[in-house]
Amino acid sequence: MTTLDYAGLPLRYTPHTLRHTRITWWVEKGRTIKEVADAAGMTTQMVEEVYWHCSPHFQKWVAEGR
Repeated sequence: MTTLDYAGLPLRYTPHTLRHTRITWWVEKGRTIKEVADAAGMTTQMVEEVYWHCSPHFQKWVAEGR
């Protein structure tokens, strides 16, 4: 049995999909770039380039016209 079986998820999901979703949720919750990078085991540059557009911090910054 796979982890997906235990979770009741279809096999079309992959570890990459689940990781991407988890990191996106952390960013959406307002975690800092450093917190997310440390928890995910990736660089702050990767978090900023791939996920940061989902952050409420980034969204506020854009809305303020910065």
